Amino acid sequence: MSGRRSRNKGARGEREVCNILRAAGYDVSRSNQSDGARSPDCDGVPGIWIEVKIGKRVNVRSAWRQACNDTDSREPVVVWRDDRAEWLVLCRLESWIRWVAGL
Repeated sequence: MSGRRSRNKGARGEREVCNILRAAGYDVSRSNQSDGARSPDCDGVPGIWIEVKIGKRVNVRSAWRQACNDTDSREPVVVWRDDRAEWLVLCRLESWIRWVAGL
């Protein structure tokens, strides 16, 4: 896939995840990453750094490393899906336990 098509696909995935989060009641937006600054792909969920990946076979380990390296003090989370598949979430088990305990 060409670089431009890949970027467009990534942006489409980010918009899709932002729309899902908005429907769940979060005031999120896609980050402007064209200035070279590190920022989450979807910003606005308190305390969470969201990295979004979409593709034929997403390299989740690489996405996780990117989220962990790029985050400020927020919890890294990777939201990803392979083509024509459902969205999945990767986070630290300790974080998930804390979040579920808060339900």
